[in-house]
Amino acid sequence: MKKLVKILFFPFFIVAIAFYFAATGQAAEMKLSQEQQKIWGLVQSYWESAQNGDLESLMNLLHEKYVYWPEGYTVAFNKSASELLFTKWLTHNRPKMYELSVSAIQIIQNVALVHYSFNRKGNWGSESGRRTSTWMKNNGEWKCIGGMSAKLGP
Repeated sequence: MKKLVKILFFPFFIVAIAFYFAATGQAAEMKLSQEQQKIWGLVQSYWESAQNGDLESLMNLLHEKYVYWPEGYTVAFNKSASELLFTKWLTHNRPKMYELSVSAIQIIQNVALVHYSFNRKGNWGSESGRRTSTWMKNNGEWKCIGGMSAKLGP
């Protein structure tokens, strides 16, 4: 029995150390550059506008060619259709409280991909999910050009 414990202990110990270093490395990678911080601030502004019920500020963050594919829908919405969807959201179930957690922000020239998770509580309960938003810089200004939502897995 002792021999079996010794045989099993070493591989589990190595795996635990590998996870520790992977997590430490991942935390070190999460230091955001100044431009990434700017993008993350815009994502936070999106949610703050939603919490305040400020449709105009929310829509001002979106590019004219914005496309959004919300979780649970089989089609994507352009900017004007998204405005109707957001109006319904803000009227009936806007976030009263939310938490955001950035997973990755990748900037390639004038395009930024933002992957993050959210927890939100509104009038009709709570929801957790993940989002990807795509931002494009044009004439020095970042605008969201696309987004997609999905439920969080287990």
